[in-house]
Amino acid sequence: MDNQTPTQTMQAQSAPAQTPVPKSTAPTSSPVTEQKPIGGSKMKFIIIGVVVVLVLVLAGVAYWFRQNQTAAQNTVESIKGVEQLNTELNSLSVDDIESDFSPVDTELQGL
Repeated sequence: MDNQTPTQTMQAQSAPAQTPVPKSTAPTSSPVTEQKPIGGSKMKFIIIGVVVVLVLVLAGVAYWFRQNQTAAQNTVESIKGVEQLNTELNSLSVDDIESDFSPVDTELQGL
């Protein structure tokens, strides 16, 4: 033997050899990824939202102007139509209505 007492030999046999555990700084469960700043992506969404709202507002204004132009044209056409009807109405002779019925009266008396 190696000049060891029996108790030292027993302790050496019963105690397992300790191996050094390396210390790791990175977590082993998930890989390390770079995190992007949250403010940048929020700013993109805000800018996109503002642009979409502006496009919708401009489309609404253009539609409204077109509706006003067609309404104005319809109003002008209806005014011309009313003036034409008034002219025709004024040209009618309604002074002597009885003269229009005289041929009908003579035919009725002949029956």
